[in-house]
Amino acid sequence: MPQHVFKDQPNKKKINALFIIIPLLFFHSAVSFYILHNSKILRKYDEGMYISRSIVFHQMIIKKEYNKIVDSLLTIGGTSHSNLFSFIQGLILTSLSKAGIKSIDWTVLATNFFFFLVLLLSVYKIGAILYDGGLGIFSAVVISFCPVIFAQGRVSMLDFPFAATLSLSFMFLLQTRNLRSLPFSILTGILFGLTWLMKEAGVVFILPPLIYYSLNSCVTKEHRALRMTNLLVITALFIFIGGAVYFNPRNINNFEICRKLFWVYPNNFGSLYYLSCIPFVYLGAIFALFLLPLIAARIINWKRADLFLSSWIIIPLLIFSFASNKNARYLIPVLPPLILTLMQAIGDIKISNRSKRIYIFV
Repeated sequence: MPQHVFKDQPNKKKINALFIIIPLLFFHSAVSFYILHNSKILRKYDEGMYISRSIVFHQMIIKKEYNKIVDSLLTIGGTSHSNLFSFIQGLILTSLSKAGIKSIDWTVLATNFFFFLVLLLSVYKIGAILYDGGLGIFSAVVISFCPVIFAQGRVSMLDFPFAATLSLSFMFLLQTRNLRSLPFSILTGILFGLTWLMKEAGVVFILPPLIYYSLNSCVTKEHRALRMTNLLVITALFIFIGGAVYFNPRNINNFEICRKLFWVYPNNFGSLYYLSCIPFVYLGAIFALFLLPLIAARIINWKRADLFLSSWIIIPLLIFSFASNKNARYLIPVLPPLILTLMQAIGDIKISNRSKRIYIFV
């Protein structure tokens, strides 16, 4: 792995992270609440559908119709997505209702607050594992101010929660210590399955880093049998949990629906659409002025790039670039590795750590 670039005292890393992450959470929530409170825009199309399904789950939870809940979770509705996200939002709606807060806006804010917490903690921890705790903190700060994160933090859509659960899954994969830990392998397999259920295209994001990490871990002879066993555990849980829905005979038509949505659905965007989104939609124009030179530097000095993060970015980017159905939010899951890569590029600059921190916070 690349050398560490920011140095913090080990016993202060988690404290520093919480002191920064918690204010970020409340800042985002306050901004989103202000916008929603003054918004007159009707929630419609996909967002309206997810909210409607969440209300249905809320009603089933209140009535204790557990058989119906399980049946709904195992069934794909009118779209190609499972109902896992709507179920989670339904649980949050139920909790708020019992507390006397009966509001769709508050439900959406609370749901995104939860997933935003997951995202920031995951990005921080991934950065700490691959590089250093300080880099992880800075990565969490930078990703929290990306325009697409602000935009998705107040809507009821799949892509932001999916990015959060994907990041959490990879965080636990790295915690397996090159597939040597059985408990973390079990958690990783479960999270991969749930992430896949969050969005059917999850396999496109999960498989490249998983394959790279597995090959890199199993290439050494030491503890190879243990590593292979843990890899089988991860794979089995991943397929079992996701397959419970996607391989369910009642959902057999879902593969054809996905094929049409992914490859046949008409779209006017070209193959460079997602690359054009990076400076303005994902990073933002101001961030881009500072960070795009680092992208160019990282491409030129590609040997310094982390292949785990690179596989998380490049393979989905290529696949989605040639898909017919394009939307900027579809590639939100590549934002965490992109930010981590850029923060590492800043770490490679031969200036003092104090200057690097100033550069990031500007």
